[in-house]
Amino acid sequence: MLQRIELQDGRTLTINDPNNDKQPVVSVHGLTGNHMQLKYFQDYFKDDRFITYDLSGRGQSDFNSQTSISHHANDLLELLDILSLNDVILVGYSIGAYICAEAAAKSDKVGKLVLLDGAGYADDDQQVMISNSLLRLSKSYNSQEDYINETKISFEKAGIEWTEHHRKFAEYESNKTSNGWESKMDVKLLKQDYDTFFYFQHSKILSEINVPTLLIIAKGNMGQRPLFLEESFNVVEDNITNLQVEETSANHLTLVFNQQPEVFKQIEKFIK
Repeated sequence: MLQRIELQDGRTLTINDPNNDKQPVVSVHGLTGNHMQLKYFQDYFKDDRFITYDLSGRGQSDFNSQTSISHHANDLLELLDILSLNDVILVGYSIGAYICAEAAAKSDKVGKLVLLDGAGYADDDQQVMISNSLLRLSKSYNSQEDYINETKISFEKAGIEWTEHHRKFAEYESNKTSNGWESKMDVKLLKQDYDTFFYFQHSKILSEINVPTLLIIAKGNMGQRPLFLEESFNVVEDNITNLQVEETSANHLTLVFNQQPEVFKQIEKFIK
């Protein structure tokens, strides 16, 4: 059930919380996502208290003009306090992996950490790939149906198996403005968030993570290469002591937008 949580500065985050007494799991979506991006994971782990939420500036959560990985990590830590969660499992995808890594380094409320194709070094070619992916979100469309159709074309090109879930995802991330139908996200703020990939203090932050950690690397290509090169994760392997590494043939997007039963089972084995 969706609910709005007010932070100390007055901003609100929209969360999807089963609100049961099971093992708490908090998941953090990717750069251009929202809480629905991790729906397949939430469905699989329905026997846990698997919480998803919209990062600030996404979905129905309020914007924060001072946005960065660290700002999102602080929001996450505040959310854990508000919900009174302890021994929580953090699952972070893409930018969410950086956010969860920083939160795990700073908090004693975290019991385990799962990094889904994120928290490694970013590179210039990746930056070009990200910039190209933002083009769809920077346009205005004549109708919501046009927005959804453009999303469908983009998703299917990336290997995503389009379903009613993806249609609802596109509906949720779009709204009508004076210019037509647009993404709710501010592309300038998305770029501002992505730029902080390059300033992430990997050695300092990752070396302070003391909880069991699972890293899943998506080896599938998006065009000519994976979004994160395998060697970009060397810094993760070098700095997190208690680390398990698994690989999947999925690419960065199909990792979360397609059903991934093998990945689900790897995570399930790790967190149980």
